[in-house]
Amino acid sequence: MGIYRPESSYDNRQIVHATPRYRGTSTCFTSIDDDQTDPSKIWGGSNKIKLDHVIAQPASQTIYLDFNTIDNKTYILTGFLHWHDAIFDELTVSIVPQVTTYSTSTNTDYDLYNGYMIIPNGTSTGTIAVNDADRKLVQVSLNEFGQKASAGYWDADYNTTTKQFENITANASGDGDFNMFSTEVIFHSYLNKFIMHGTDRESLTAFDADQLGHGTRLKFVLDTIGTDHNWQFNGAIVMFREKSS
Repeated sequence: MGIYRPESSYDNRQIVHATPRYRGTSTCFTSIDDDQTDPSKIWGGSNKIKLDHVIAQPASQTIYLDFNTIDNKTYILTGFLHWHDAIFDELTVSIVPQVTTYSTSTNTDYDLYNGYMIIPNGTSTGTIAVNDADRKLVQVSLNEFGQKASAGYWDADYNTTTKQFENITANASGDGDFNMFSTEVIFHSYLNKFIMHGTDRESLTAFDADQLGHGTRLKFVLDTIGTDHNWQFNGAIVMFREKSS
């Protein structure tokens, strides 16, 4: 059976639809994250891409957006920015992991690698302890070749009925689907000190989408530069999601 190639009705040229959207997803725009009380929730979060900076507030302010993606495959494409009365103020946007709390201990099943990643210790001689309730699994996303973007040292099954992770086990070979992090690290930086001045808006352009793995966060850092002053900022991001309502 040959491959069907749609053609124009009047000049027999092939019709091509170029899109970065992944099959099975739809395009959506948002300035708010997902409700974190339930990993099946879509939207309804408490964090918004907006800032009303007034004099005497900290010069550097941070906004986190958290999305439920373990049962709702989600990609980020690009975004829109709007600012008012900025004076060379700066915006940095990156992807970081949720953090797992740990304590120093002995003879455990956990070790700390390079001061930021929690890895399994298969001989029960580990040096840190992690309570089950404190574990924050961070999914290893796939790259554009369908391959894991990094090693993963934990496996787990997500139960869509109980909405909980089960069978959390070590994967010493690094072929697992999840990791755990003891401190925040930058996975990817989208905007690095983007400068805003006056009152304006910007539509960012991108042609590739990045998957948001479970347990990752979008981090917005807004820095007020120079003499403290009142200014405002808001934004929206363009996403591809399997479920948007």
